[in-house]
Amino acid sequence: RAAFAHFPELYDFALSNVAEVDTRESLVKFFGPLSSNTLHQVASYLCLLPTLPKNEDTTLDKEFLLELLVSRHERRISQIQQLNQMPLYPTEKIIWDENIVPTEYYSGEGCLALPKLNLQFLTLHDYLLRNFNLFRLESTYEIRQDIEDSVSRMKPWQSEYGGVVFGGWARMAQPIVAFTVVEVAKPNIGENWPTRVRADVTINLNVRDHIKDEWEGLRKHDVCFLITVRPTKPYGTKFDRRRPFIEQIGLVYVRGCEIQGMLDDKGRVIEDGPEPRPSLRGESRTFRVFLDPNQYQQDMTNTIQNGAEDVYETFNIIMRRKPKENNFKAVLETIRNLMNTDCVVPDWLHDIILGYGDPSSAHYSKMPNQISTLDFNDTFLSIEHLKASFPGHNVKVTVDDPVLQIPPFSNTIQFTHTQIEAIRAGMQPGLTMALNQLFEKIMALDIDERHLLRLGHGEEELETEKDFSRYGRVNYVLARRIELLEEVKRLQKSLGVPGDASYTCETAGYFFLYQVMSRWEECISKVKSKGNASPDVTEISAFFPFHEYFANAPQPIFKGRSYEEDMEIAEGCFRHIKKIFTQLEEFRASELLRSGLDRSKYLLVKEAKIIAMTCTHAALKRHDLVKLGFKYDNILMEEAAQILEIETFIPLLLQNPQDGFSRLKRWIMIGDHHQLPPVIKNMAFQKYSNMEQSLFTRFVRVGVPTVDLDAQGRARASLCNLYNWRYKNLGNLPHVQLLPEFSTANAGLLYDFQLINVEDFQGVGESEPNPYFYQNLGEAEYVVALFMYMCLLGYPADKISILTTYNGQKHLIRDIINRRCGSNPLIGRPNKVTTVDRFQGQQNDYILLSLVRTRAVGHLRDVRRLVVAMSRARLGLYIFARVSLFQNCFELTPAFSQLTARPLHLHIIPTEPFPTNRKNGERPSHEVQIIKNMPQMANFVYNMYMHLIQTTHHYHQTLLQLPPAMVEEGEEVQSQETELEIEEEANPSQSDVPSPDASSHQEPLASQTETSVSQAESTPTQPAASPGAEAIPAPPAEAAAAGPASEPVEADSPPGAAPATEETAEPS
Repeated sequence: RAAFAHFPELYDFALSNVAEVDTRESLVKFFGPLSSNTLHQVASYLCLLPTLPKNEDTTLDKEFLLELLVSRHERRISQIQQLNQMPLYPTEKIIWDENIVPTEYYSGEGCLALPKLNLQFLTLHDYLLRNFNLFRLESTYEIRQDIEDSVSRMKPWQSEYGGVVFGGWARMAQPIVAFTVVEVAKPNIGENWPTRVRADVTINLNVRDHIKDEWEGLRKHDVCFLITVRPTKPYGTKFDRRRPFIEQIGLVYVRGCEIQGMLDDKGRVIEDGPEPRPSLRGESRTFRVFLDPNQYQQDMTNTIQNGAEDVYETFNIIMRRKPKENNFKAVLETIRNLMNTDCVVPDWLHDIILGYGDPSSAHYSKMPNQISTLDFNDTFLSIEHLKASFPGHNVKVTVDDPVLQIPPFSNTIQFTHTQIEAIRAGMQPGLTMALNQLFEKIMALDIDERHLLRLGHGEEELETEKDFSRYGRVNYVLARRIELLEEVKRLQKSLGVPGDASYTCETAGYFFLYQVMSRWEECISKVKSKGNASPDVTEISAFFPFHEYFANAPQPIFKGRSYEEDMEIAEGCFRHIKKIFTQLEEFRASELLRSGLDRSKYLLVKEAKIIAMTCTHAALKRHDLVKLGFKYDNILMEEAAQILEIETFIPLLLQNPQDGFSRLKRWIMIGDHHQLPPVIKNMAFQKYSNMEQSLFTRFVRVGVPTVDLDAQGRARASLCNLYNWRYKNLGNLPHVQLLPEFSTANAGLLYDFQLINVEDFQGVGESEPNPYFYQNLGEAEYVVALFMYMCLLGYPADKISILTTYNGQKHLIRDIINRRCGSNPLIGRPNKVTTVDRFQGQQNDYILLSLVRTRAVGHLRDVRRLVVAMSRARLGLYIFARVSLFQNCFELTPAFSQLTARPLHLHIIPTEPFPTNRKNGERPSHEVQIIKNMPQMANFVYNMYMHLIQTTHHYHQTLLQLPPAMVEEGEEVQSQETELEIEEEANPSQSDVPSPDASSHQEPLASQTETSVSQAESTPTQPAASPGAEAIPAPPAEAAAAGPASEPVEADSPPGAAPATEETAEPS
């Protein structure tokens, strides 16, 4: 209206359709020809600028005036449209932009342009948007670390002819041989980007077999990155980690892609499934990948309009990432899809998630649909336990006879009233909060395994021989179907019915209906009492039609003592038969569905009753689950305090709402906010944006009622004292005091827990071959020596785990185990060698813990990490550390005051075998030996091993010289000789066990980068080995670690990598 009334020059603009003039291009077309003075007058009329005085020219630049009017009136796309058009993969412009992704250590001071995750949110859209932005930035930071590590390992240099030559190699990256875009699909209506862009990437896998298997094992939807480098440095130039990465490497482009699959010899995608993958010839492999359509559209537009280089013709490196750290794209897609749909959160949860209202409103006591009768099954051990479980309540029983008050099933744990309250709350509707072994525990219950299913990468890590993956369950159903049809065939034969009733589940159903049911109903009609006549006991056995089928059962089937007893037996037999046909009816779909994928989907939706998956996998597969019509009423989350907030929220929305409402009835969160939070690598996102706060922790902070553990049943009471100060009134369950495993001492060791002081080894304490890659050779050798000592006494190796607080030490200990005892069957390998952070939520009987640091306490200062470290052991905890450093740390005082109350040198009892009858705390009858340092322990273990070998050899020789008459039983001789043969096979080679002679191995450890092992100045006399054994182990008594190396070494577990998620770098 203003243009039409006051500016004749803009008549065409005023008369145009609004939709024609809301873009930047059309506005520039109409306003561009106007003079600067006219533009100023238009802006002043619209109150954008002061009025221009008469007969004066504007002093403002025309370009500024034009931009002012255009930016003011152009149509802006909505926030959700902007998100939909945003590429999800970060590019080189974002990855190395310090303003977007800060890299320097954040001290907590100052303000950053980042969203925050606090206690409250405005709306669900606000909640999702904040999480989307932060998750994207944190993923970008991790991707930057991976790219810098992998590409720097490949050592790209400029060749003589100006091209690229790679002087190194990387496990996670390979040079690209060929790259071709094979499909650009048409856009959807109303969109300007392609619906799909696919390309083929060819690489040459001339690498070790296990690394080749990793590349060939890339799954559908795994994310990789395509990288272009144009190095300017000549061949042989060393990479300096202190200088900017891009300048040294010459990195130009980074684009993300998603694997569709590997191509076979005929150029077809090899689909994931139960069938084994075809073996391909040669080293060349081609992968079909999906490119980001939004990013492709932007790149092509830039190439066409601005004449820029075609990015997709320049890629020369493809990089993959570890599967567990590479789910960012699917999670971002899921969050974006949730923002495009109506998120239906249960009404009873909505306000609590946003942080408003009554925090206890979702507690079962305030829910309108409480269950009036609860079945506690085998929870209570006795009537006294039942009454003690409900303090303040009057417990009435319907049966007063103590003989009939027998506890059912097999529970042996006397739960406290607090734990009973947790069970009660978990069975009621609402939100329950209680402070990866969960699925294994479920498997141990009396649950038909056809109702169990596990999804995601976790299905590969179950410590069971059974396969609970989708295709594993399909195979189980097919095998079970065959077994049941065989039973139908046997039943048909026993009844003398002709035909083939066991051909399919359908024919078996007809057989049951017309042959089995009719016979059973006839039997029932004959044996049921008629009128007042007393029933005849013998009639049940006489008219029972399935005698021949149950001929393999204990005979006689019917006892003939009473009518009621025999009738119950008959009905039990029929229930057994009926269950066969009920299961076959459920398996009938597997006959109709032919593909493994369809069968697995059917099992997921119809058969599975308990489905286990990680929260990350739920975020990855949300779209597929919703599309399948997946339905559930209950969610149980374990380790909920260690899950990112958004990954905790997404599993609530894995199903379509019914009539606009969510059918979710109960949500149980089990976690411990006193232990480690979710892992966030970037300090700014962790501290400033509060991204490390889990949803569990936020609920605790806003006051949601919790059920706090008041008694533990995992560890000895003495071990529990090391961390129970962090909890309110944490006691012990009775069995911790009563069971023999808790009351018996640890064989060969004087104490059940001990802090062992480790001084510098040849003048070296902690070392740092690469930034934040901390190692301590003395501690590593000491830990491995104690592990070997325990195994030689008879401890099972799988009952011992070795933990440490840094990735560098983890790799070093693994290398030492490989050298000393890894392939020695008399010793073996520990259950796990990993970091404290990775071991959260797990446990083992005996834990050997290395704290590594000797200059600064490091991130163990975080009390949550200390609690995790102290609470992993059940029966024994042995900590190796520089005592003078850690005992002066105020945060660690409650635990270290108890640890330092015991001697700081290792006390062992070498002559006490495993297991022992000595009670914990008793004075041992055997001699106690004090180990003062690592070299002494190493030599002791070596001598102990050699003595064992010599004793075994001498016993063997003596046994062979005995005359036959001196042996009472031939079987005994045979068993002893067999045992000897096994022990002789156990004699390791020279490299299997450490030798105190340092000259026995000069080769450096893989993880101790550029580490050398020096000749020992003095070594003890070695006992002569038996003829069946070579000279063997023990760490070098005087080995030394060199300083940090200048170049990282690519090992199977890359030692030069930046610290992994659990070891977030902290300042010194």
